[in-house]
Amino acid sequence: MLRPYQLAPIEGLEDGDLIVSPTGTGKSVILAEIARREVDAGGLALAVAHRTELLGQLSNKFRDAWLTPELNVLVRSIQELRLAPPIPGVTMLLWDEAHHAAGDDWMRLRTEQYPRAKLVGFTATPERGDGRGMGSAGFRRIRTTISVKEAVAAGYLVKPDVIRPSRALAPGELAQDPLDAYLEHARGTRAISFHPNVQLAIEAACKFREHVPAAAVWGDMPSKDRVAVLQRFARGELLVLTSVNVLTEGFDVPETETCILARRFGTRGALVQAGGRVLRPAPGKTRGLILDLCGVTHDLGELDDDVTYHLEGRGIRRPSDEIDVRFCPVCGAPVVGKECDQCGHAGEMKLRRPRVLGLPMERFARVRQDDDDARAARLSRWLGECRAKGWKEGRALHRFKGAYGDWPSRELVTRARSLTSG
Repeated sequence: MLRPYQLAPIEGLEDGDLIVSPTGTGKSVILAEIARREVDAGGLALAVAHRTELLGQLSNKFRDAWLTPELNVLVRSIQELRLAPPIPGVTMLLWDEAHHAAGDDWMRLRTEQYPRAKLVGFTATPERGDGRGMGSAGFRRIRTTISVKEAVAAGYLVKPDVIRPSRALAPGELAQDPLDAYLEHARGTRAISFHPNVQLAIEAACKFREHVPAAAVWGDMPSKDRVAVLQRFARGELLVLTSVNVLTEGFDVPETETCILARRFGTRGALVQAGGRVLRPAPGKTRGLILDLCGVTHDLGELDDDVTYHLEGRGIRRPSDEIDVRFCPVCGAPVVGKECDQCGHAGEMKLRRPRVLGLPMERFARVRQDDDDARAARLSRWLGECRAKGWKEGRALHRFKGAYGDWPSRELVTRARSLTSG
């Protein structure tokens, strides 16, 4: 049975709708239900994706919805459709990971091969690195389901916990070596570490293997080899994966607890896709740990920030964002034109070995931005919990020191007590 927020965008569905739902909140379930309703109405749905892993997931979701792939619903990769003639009878195009849909291959599929089919897109992040808005792919309306913050509060996702340096670092800099950060903050957890190029990912995997079972995966890796590695990780035989250009989409192992950002990201969408790998709940899991070695969350925000979505311009915006700002996907520097002034990136990935600074990584990074009002309110809640459970107040004061790095002032404690009693 679908959850209320999953049903909401299905009602009143129109041609050109783009459904936005955070990673881990059941986007594929919504897609399968829409396909089922199209089939029940006598239509033929064609689900399209760009990765093998996504196609397998979609087929499984269709079976769960009592649909038979290739009999009454079709599942194809964009690579297959690009070379094949149009399939007769298709009445609906369902585009998974639709933020790729503004690409040229997707546009030809929409305008030349299936111009009369209804279009419905699905994504957690309606934003592209090249700055093209989703409206250019034929989408007319955004339908949202639930925010990350709401999903965490409802227990559908675990809370993201960010550990990062005190500032955003310059392009090509890391606060710590990925292995050192893992051993200090996440030892023994299942982790995915994202790197800027294949050579660095392989080198990092070799270093990790000196301490834990680890392997590297990348986009151009032979598919059967990549699948074998991912299956070992899913079974728990590997603890760490180092990744380049994969695992940001269509890879779901809920037991994964730690995301290591050993590279910058050009858009908030790419950051959210990477971090979303660790937010799915699993038995005994209480958080999704983000080790932000570049401080990129200072620039692009944290995973549960409040955002709005747009079909034109920058697709995901926080209230403080400048609409026109983009970031280079290689070095993370702000980009105004087509080429990055910092590293020269204009399409081809360049090897850029990071400089490890050995900086401290801050736990409770977001909490420490609180002003006095927020700190008093937080301490008041902790004091109330202690009172309700019969604990001494000192427990709340120690918790405050752990979060903010210092003891609360006498004035702040008095203020918090008054809020608690009120």
